[in-house]
Amino acid sequence: MKKNAFCLFFIIFCVCITSVFADDVKKPYSAQGDFVSDEVVIEFEKNNSSVQMLNSLSKDKRFKIENINESADIAVVKLNDIDVNSAINELNKKSFVKNIEPNYIYRAFADSPNDPMYKYQWNFQKINMEKAWRHSTGKNIIVAVVDSGVAYKDYDKFKKVEDLNKTIFVSPYNFIANNEHACDDNGHGTHVAGTIAQSTNNGKGVAGIAFNAKIMPVKVLDNEGFGSLADIAEGIKYAAKNGAKVINCSLGGKYGSRILENACKYAHDKGCVVVCAAGNDKGTVPNYPAGYKYCLSVSSIRYDNQLAPYSTRGKTIDIAAPGGDMSVDQNNDGKPDGIMQNTILEGDPSKSGYPLYQGTSMASPHVAGVVALVMSTGVTHPDKVVKILKDSAYKKGLKLEEGYGAGIVDAEKAVKMAKGFNNEAYSDMKKGKKGFLGNLLSLIISFVVAFLIKKFLGKRSYINKFVGSISFTLGMLIGACGLFFIPFIGNSSNIFVKLASCGVCSWGYILWGNSNFVEPVFFSAFIPFVLMIISLPFKFLRRLSSGICIGMGASMLSSLINGKFVISIFSSFAIVSNLWLLLGAVICFILSYIYINNVPCED
Repeated sequence: MKKNAFCLFFIIFCVCITSVFADDVKKPYSAQGDFVSDEVVIEFEKNNSSVQMLNSLSKDKRFKIENINESADIAVVKLNDIDVNSAINELNKKSFVKNIEPNYIYRAFADSPNDPMYKYQWNFQKINMEKAWRHSTGKNIIVAVVDSGVAYKDYDKFKKVEDLNKTIFVSPYNFIANNEHACDDNGHGTHVAGTIAQSTNNGKGVAGIAFNAKIMPVKVLDNEGFGSLADIAEGIKYAAKNGAKVINCSLGGKYGSRILENACKYAHDKGCVVVCAAGNDKGTVPNYPAGYKYCLSVSSIRYDNQLAPYSTRGKTIDIAAPGGDMSVDQNNDGKPDGIMQNTILEGDPSKSGYPLYQGTSMASPHVAGVVALVMSTGVTHPDKVVKILKDSAYKKGLKLEEGYGAGIVDAEKAVKMAKGFNNEAYSDMKKGKKGFLGNLLSLIISFVVAFLIKKFLGKRSYINKFVGSISFTLGMLIGACGLFFIPFIGNSSNIFVKLASCGVCSWGYILWGNSNFVEPVFFSAFIPFVLMIISLPFKFLRRLSSGICIGMGASMLSSLINGKFVISIFSSFAIVSNLWLLLGAVICFILSYIYINNVPCED
């Protein structure tokens, strides 16, 4: 007993010491937030040779000294053919480098942008945009606007609208004319694109939700707003093939199509979130592509959170967003409660204005923009993104079954949920009572399995001592849920504290984020099996690894019982995911049983 107590004390002591010094250990750099994509800032050591050594960097074509301020000991280095993270990890080894960081972008602490007509965008305040912008602006995410085109450039009779002057456009294509000039001759697509990524804080017009995202104009609708199945399906696939992570489809029809459904599935499988307008026909019959399970169907609300009178509703709705109701002025701003964005004037693509539109076509890009904000934080798997949007949606006082889906999209909560945890398992662990009960269930299952093993093998004298040991119990705790109460005491960015506060199954998220290999490896019997092999020569580790094996099996079984966790690579086949979890849990329990029964474990 004294030996076990000493071992437990030693482990806790090591964890504490490691946590204290963890922040001083140089780890591979991973930049987050908004920064200049091809620059790093160096604070160099104050000595005679530092400037000379800095200048010598220019011999490497990847680095160009942009500016050296010797009085401040700061230099800006321009990068070529090397990303910011790689540059920081490489240059940080240089003796003259005191500190090196991305050239972060800071902004004035003003919640509201300086766009003069932003005051009329009640819809942005409705979804808490100003607080969301503190955490994400959609940087580096490509959003495809599959619509009537976008007024993104001057070409022939077409003119770029003034309030897209800072918005970045990529890979445009026109499926109506079969060329690369995806200019808007209707106005609908430009209005939609503006909601998503209107140039913001430029002193002009209005704001956009994900104003640092990139827009991919894909023209599939003609000047009257009509488009064919072939063009729309091709447009969705084109967007997915050419780097779009979000696809907005503010269009639809009553008739389902396997070709269109397959295009949406293709986009989903390529890692895209396909956001679609639910329709403007008041009823509950779904429109397509919004009605497909691979798409996020968006209904429309007005200023008072009531469903807009025209909005399609019903069970196929996934989420709601502001779409406007121009028959009222509920916010008393002197204008009808429509959605204001910069677009071309009807019938004249050479002129533009700031008209008010209404419809689920206007609601959909609100959600698409928020998806871009979420993805920009690092959570990119479509199913994880959708879950974050639904879990964070505003629900209070709403009759969700009437056509709100999961509720009204909340940009601030969605981005905070994504950025604060950056992985679903760690996030779920910290979600109050629900997360607490899930971890408690894992722990209970662990003790039940340990009790059953003890009952079946208890006739052998050392089994009771083995299963009842501190090291075995500690292993079950580590495998099942860790010290899951830590987040309720206080949050920490320290990686060792994060690892200590969740079970081994969640460690992969913390160490490697949402990589595709994480869930199949960490939610399986692979890690327990490897631990058992490694622990064979060490009596103490045999007990510890056996406990971890049971704990991880319990965690998988708890996730299965929860019913909402899905292994990402099986996202389209929930039953396969459930079988994977069940099989992993059963194998873990059997492995532990065989190990305890056959491996010498006496002291």
